[in-house]
Amino acid sequence: MELLVRYVYPVLLGYAKANIIFYLKIGEDDEIAKPLNKQSIPLTFDDGTPISKSEIYASVYRSILKLIEIYDGFGVVRIAIRAHFKDDINEPPPFKEELLEEAISECIKPASGEIDITNLPVKNLSKT
Repeated sequence: MELLVRYVYPVLLGYAKANIIFYLKIGEDDEIAKPLNKQSIPLTFDDGTPISKSEIYASVYRSILKLIEIYDGFGVVRIAIRAHFKDDINEPPPFKEELLEEAISECIKPASGEIDITNLPVKNLSKT
């Protein structure tokens, strides 16, 4: 969630989606890239209204648990995020470190459960 908070949420304008990629260590020198989900996770509704961070967090958490079941015993080498935006974005404003704790705490508030992100349609976007 910290990657989303630092690099994606500050530039959210219009429809956006993202996927989190886990790089797992296999063998001595090899690694594989595994996206958290087959499809990107919508971060906004179709009209560009942001989906609450707690709902996104709950969805990401459930997906991570599934990934752990499948790849139990593999080491995570690194984590990346791939974000897709409907509109062009400018360089993000500088992130203020003092806001990180507050932004992360928004993510871990209990989700309402009213939104099942896995059932939301994911738009195809040409811009990344």
